[in-house]
Amino acid sequence: MSPTLRGLAGLLAFLITLPAHASREVHVLSYRGAEVVGPLFERFTAETGIEVRLQVLGAEAIGPALAALAADDQPAPDLVISVDALRFSDYAAQGLLRPLPAQALAAVPASLRDPHGQWLGLSYRLRGPLYAPKVETDADWPALLAALPQRRVCHRDPSHVYAIGTLAWLRQAQGEAAAEGFARDVLAQAPRVDGGDRDQILAVLDGRCEIAFVNHYYLARLRASADAEEARAAARLHFGFAGADVALIGNVSAIALPRGGVQPDTADTLARWLTGAAALELHARIFDEFPAGWPERDLQLPDSVRPFSALRMGPPLPARVAETQAWARERVTEALRSRNSSSP
Repeated sequence: MSPTLRGLAGLLAFLITLPAHASREVHVLSYRGAEVVGPLFERFTAETGIEVRLQVLGAEAIGPALAALAADDQPAPDLVISVDALRFSDYAAQGLLRPLPAQALAAVPASLRDPHGQWLGLSYRLRGPLYAPKVETDADWPALLAALPQRRVCHRDPSHVYAIGTLAWLRQAQGEAAAEGFARDVLAQAPRVDGGDRDQILAVLDGRCEIAFVNHYYLARLRASADAEEARAAARLHFGFAGADVALIGNVSAIALPRGGVQPDTADTLARWLTGAAALELHARIFDEFPAGWPERDLQLPDSVRPFSALRMGPPLPARVAETQAWARERVTEALRSRNSSSP
């Protein structure tokens, strides 16, 4: 059984065993386990008396699970908490979500919520270039993109949602030719380093790569490492561009309410609570991210994020989401085909 089907089977079993009248419970589907999001939901329970039942499923598996539940007319979880606005836009486009309560939507900026109220961001992370200490930092995106063919670049699996999001973002912010250049010069090349963002950063530290494209919080965590040597080395890396006002890619940690939830009123209560100031700050501290609404709202930044506070996030979603996302996926497919054909 595939991981997606196995996760879906576990989710279905979880839902089937729900008590019939659990009005003081809310059922949450998360891509992070209780060891990460537990403190958030424990505080919610302490303040409201509502218990949280947590089901964990990989971020890539959440969409197929919700779609399978809807197709079989099965009850859905009450709330989903996961990452990346593109994924949530997919859920909305498939008709899997219902609108969030108006109070929750009003608590976050328009740039961090679906225009139709189907999802909203609790926090965001910045994604951009990370430079080795002896590599000259580029002034902006055009300078970086022009230099990429001559650089040793680390990147994640091209099929990852981050790669698709990067292409979609670049197409809107820098134009189609720039995005196609990134696909050709970075994604079509055989990956130099397997693994996630932390692995890319470590490869920059040990000299295997000159540049990586990463989320800021991985660097923040390395700078706070208990390994003093690792922390000192990470502090020498430069994230972003020479000018702090150059917009970086934004990835959103978000929530949504699936259609067919078991306890819709309780889910609305949780959504409103999660967009309160204290919950947004706690969520940001857990994930080392920027709380939604900062700096317009008087929200406290996590200490780990303060070194990045001068940096700016560009729009997290392209204007024509479905069209741009489809275009980005086509470029990724072409990049993978090119990479595979050039492999020995």
